[in-house]
Amino acid sequence: MAISNIKNSTALVLRFEKGQNLDGTPKVVSQKYSKINKAATDEELFEVGAAIGEVLISYPVELKRVDDFSLIEE
Repeated sequence: MAISNIKNSTALVLRFEKGQNLDGTPKVVSQKYSKINKAATDEELFEVGAAIGEVLISYPVELKRVDDFSLIEE
């Protein structure tokens, strides 16, 4: 039994530090951008994430690529 996958979607998640919590730990917020072209390369997503950070005047502390796949039996 062979299993393969089909990519359903790609998203870009940016995490930013936005001040501090009451206990002094960094407060981190996330923004998710869905409906990204499934063929986008990691380099392209990084460039887009960095550009969004420049516009928001807050460089992301983390950029994540989130791919969703369906597994199918062939």
